[in-house]
Amino acid sequence: MVLFSTALDVSTDELLGAKPIKSGKLPQMDAETKRLWTKFQQLRTLPDKDQRAVIRMVNSLSKNGA
Repeated sequence: MVLFSTALDVSTDELLGAKPIKSGKLPQMDAETKRLWTKFQQLRTLPDKDQRAVIRMVNSLSKNGA
């Protein structure tokens, strides 16, 4: 989670939709970051259980340096 928020230059609250994204942040993203942001936003439509599973997987991969 922290890895995504750092890459996207947003807080984890902004990443999860708990807080609105501060204006001016999204236009600064390159194409790959925008693609990742879009995918991450799509996760919000999943059931909570599935969201947690995806987050666990991302956290595990980032800890292992994959």
